[in-house]
Amino acid sequence: MLYPTSQVEVSLLRRHILRFTDAAGLRLRVLAGTLWVTQEREPDDIVLEPGQSFVLTRQGQTVISALKNARVVIVPAVTEDLAGVQARLWRVVRMFPRTVAKAL
Repeated sequence: MLYPTSQVEVSLLRRHILRFTDAAGLRLRVLAGTLWVTQEREPDDIVLEPGQSFVLTRQGQTVISALKNARVVIVPAVTEDLAGVQARLWRVVRMFPRTVAKAL
């Protein structure tokens, strides 16, 4: 069984912004450019470069600003985690009959 995944790729011009409300759990993956991420009630801002990702941890307002022209993929972090769990479970299931056979 495959878990459904949905992702959105967004292109931002320099100094353009995205605003989210109550977006905790979304993962940002930077493909190009540089992003500045500010979350409500979070004292530290985050700067992301290409190849880096970050999971939003706060409810409330989140502002993502492009310091350079940027491309970012936005995906629910839970979806990625479930896909990893699924892969690990399949490895265990495939090994299980051999493990039981050896024990007998």
